[in-house]
Amino acid sequence: MEDAVQRLSAEIEREHWWHVGRRRVLRGVLKSLKLPPRARILDFGAGVGGNFSLLREFGSIVAVEPSLEAQRIAATTAPDVTYVSTLEDLPSNLAFDAAVMLDVLEHVDARPETLRAIGERVGLHAPLLVTVPAYPWLFGEHDRYLGHKLRYTRRSLCSDLDAGGFATTWLSSMNVATLPVAIAARLVETLRSTSGVERPASPRGMSIPPSPLNRALTAAFAAEALWPLPLPFGLSLVAVAKFRLKPGNDSRCRQGFAS
Repeated sequence: MEDAVQRLSAEIEREHWWHVGRRRVLRGVLKSLKLPPRARILDFGAGVGGNFSLLREFGSIVAVEPSLEAQRIAATTAPDVTYVSTLEDLPSNLAFDAAVMLDVLEHVDARPETLRAIGERVGLHAPLLVTVPAYPWLFGEHDRYLGHKLRYTRRSLCSDLDAGGFATTWLSSMNVATLPVAIAARLVETLRSTSGVERPASPRGMSIPPSPLNRALTAAFAAEALWPLPLPFGLSLVAVAKFRLKPGNDSRCRQGFAS
């Protein structure tokens, strides 16, 4: 993203209902992992640090983020976080208790290779928490604006994790409430394109709604934290996986665990 978008993202990630609601759902997932006290967490693709407030509840953070502008913005509010630009910049003896990739994998070209490199750093016992956008048929202007390469199905997420050396141990949908809105927006895009009207890639969710609406949408998303996950459908997917030494062939992928 351009520097201006990075600065806008910092404000959005602090207050926007989607980010706030997602953090509340992910807090429950992280609690279920039963990490050790003062765990060391690898945040891969940390961006401007919007998830640091959540991750700090579980331990210290080491962030991997190639954008120096994003690092600079995050450092103004998170001086305690260690930032590096690539995995290769990490000390070879640094061990982790968990890793997260929160809406990052869909931006990556070499996904299996990236996942394997992360797995080799976190080891065999540290869980990886991943979130991605769901439903390839929803791919549209918003995805292109954000630089997404794809949207996922349950099976394709499980398959990418499998190819990167991870066994998926838990998988759920999330963000149920706004799925109908996203479907409606995609239908409008489709109708516009079939009528010959072309528009450049454009965002949704890059401005904070009026306060009452923002609070209501936050509550709707966060309510999923009270529901006994996993959920069968939603605008995003969330998975927990464990790295293994032997590559591929996760039987749960083959048997439809992520279908």
